[in-house]
Amino acid sequence: MLALMRHAARSPIAVVIIGLLIASFALWGISDIFTRGGNAVAIVGSETITAQELNQAYETEFSRIQRENPQLTREMADQYGLGEQVLQRLIGEAALRVKANTMNLAVSDDKLLETIQDIEAFKSPFSGQFDSTTYASVLRDINLNTRLFERQVREELRRGQISTAVYKGVSVPEIMLQAQAAFAGERRQIHALMLSPSLAGDIEAPTDEQLTTFIEENAQYFTRPEQRRFTLVRFEPSAFAPDIEVSEDDIRARYDYERESGSLGTPATRSLITLAAGTQETAQALAARLREGASADALAQEFSLLEPQTYDSVQAYQIPDSTIAAAAFEMQTNEVRAIEGRLGWTVIQVSAAQNAVIPTYETQSATIRQSLAEAQAGDVMYDRVSAFQDAVAQGSTLEEAAIAANVPYESFDFITNNGFTLDQEPVYTLLEASDLLEQIFALPLAYTSDVEGYGEGNYFVARVDAIEDQRLATLDEVRDEVTPAWRARQLDEALGVIVAQAQTRINAGEDLNVIADSLGAGARVETATLTREQTAGAFNQRLVSQAFNANAHEAFEARAGDGRTRALVLVDAILPPANASMATVNREAMEQGLTQDIAIRFENALRNHYEPKVDTNLRDLALGRTQPTQ
Repeated sequence: MLALMRHAARSPIAVVIIGLLIASFALWGISDIFTRGGNAVAIVGSETITAQELNQAYETEFSRIQRENPQLTREMADQYGLGEQVLQRLIGEAALRVKANTMNLAVSDDKLLETIQDIEAFKSPFSGQFDSTTYASVLRDINLNTRLFERQVREELRRGQISTAVYKGVSVPEIMLQAQAAFAGERRQIHALMLSPSLAGDIEAPTDEQLTTFIEENAQYFTRPEQRRFTLVRFEPSAFAPDIEVSEDDIRARYDYERESGSLGTPATRSLITLAAGTQETAQALAARLREGASADALAQEFSLLEPQTYDSVQAYQIPDSTIAAAAFEMQTNEVRAIEGRLGWTVIQVSAAQNAVIPTYETQSATIRQSLAEAQAGDVMYDRVSAFQDAVAQGSTLEEAAIAANVPYESFDFITNNGFTLDQEPVYTLLEASDLLEQIFALPLAYTSDVEGYGEGNYFVARVDAIEDQRLATLDEVRDEVTPAWRARQLDEALGVIVAQAQTRINAGEDLNVIADSLGAGARVETATLTREQTAGAFNQRLVSQAFNANAHEAFEARAGDGRTRALVLVDAILPPANASMATVNREAMEQGLTQDIAIRFENALRNHYEPKVDTNLRDLALGRTQPTQ
């Protein structure tokens, strides 16, 4: 995780990416059934994985995948085994924690602090240095407290200590490199009889009966999912914010407050070393030596003083002695002073000085206006919700109540539960509201829901106006799709007969060129010499892979080009790598692969050693496969 965070933070959208990564630690607020006693989904040695932790990790992973594949449903994810994959990952991590405990591994506070301060997302955009205000703000934005985050980081660092011990010094044996080079550089000399669909001739137009039968035989491609037409009223604070009037006096007052409280911009920081000197004479002598370039540590030993105190990028309140803090924040980089603090004379050496950076009112007024408007918008939203409910209580329809409450209502024509029309057109305003759609698709027909929550602080009321159950499409609905598919199938079957006849002739020893000439236009012979990773023209990757699994001089059938052309292929010769450059391999990539293989085997060994015990009922409950009993 930490490596990914550091890498991702180099991009302009670092904070967003970091937020998504850190969100994997966040509590997603599931039902309180997961906070009662006896909620261990799995026990691994002395470690437990709670239902809440499994649900949280699953929801995070599901959301990540669904952002890349919006049509993914929970049913599909369950069929692919996503929940079990997440559980096994958590079990592996728990096994590593148990091993770390038995080895008495620990991470110091200094190492933890250094790691967190190195994360770009927590650095001020003004100074480029770690900023505690930014740190707290980023975690607050994704509803995560510093205690939980720091605990997770500490655990990852502990696991990293095991990884270093197990994998350090992994090197690939020379014989393995040579074998891999021979494998990667091996070549196959092949030639193939290419048979294009044109050889099949003309296909008569299909009858409706043929097309209907084709639809039934390929129901998985022509089944229409459940669709719903519904009317929706949404209450979202962001929708009311533009109508909120915020006075300049309020904006100015908020700006002044944030500036004075230090929450605006980047506060002043200092990096410094303090050396307790005892007397004024000693302090002045130490200050002079520091200005000449002597190190504080060496001077402490020479004068038999306590070890120097080091402060890295701290604010004034973080320095215990207010007198020293006041002096340090008057100083600039490389400045040295001898002062009398509350506990006696002290020498201060400032190594880095970052003065406060306060944005101007002009640059912040729009942001502050939006913030104040959104805060007031929440109150407006609750007033509109109350007005809507009052209208419904008096017998108004959903539309009438929306008008009475001065909120818009939306009418959606038939869409599926993933926010798409049957034409695969996305309904963008619903794509990011999967929980909203999930609730709407659970409502009965013609039923107006209560005011329900969704997302972050949003509410809705919906009425399902029509439901079209999942069914097989009619011919008229998919004629434009099924006709070319049927034609392609008929052409391929007709071409298959020609391929079988050609295969018989090849097996009888007839030359490919002779067969091609006899078949005429649409048949040709092509040759190539390729490595297993190369392609050329109609020799696509699948065909080449088949060639590297075939015996020499043994014909095999393959699909060439875009898959519509059929090919009968012969491997004429198996050749060694062409030259030294082709025989080289990426040693670093092989070492990474070997390390990853060792890591998997090590984790599996730990998993087997600690014999995890899984509560399958609670697992299914945490993954949403079953509902809690009342």
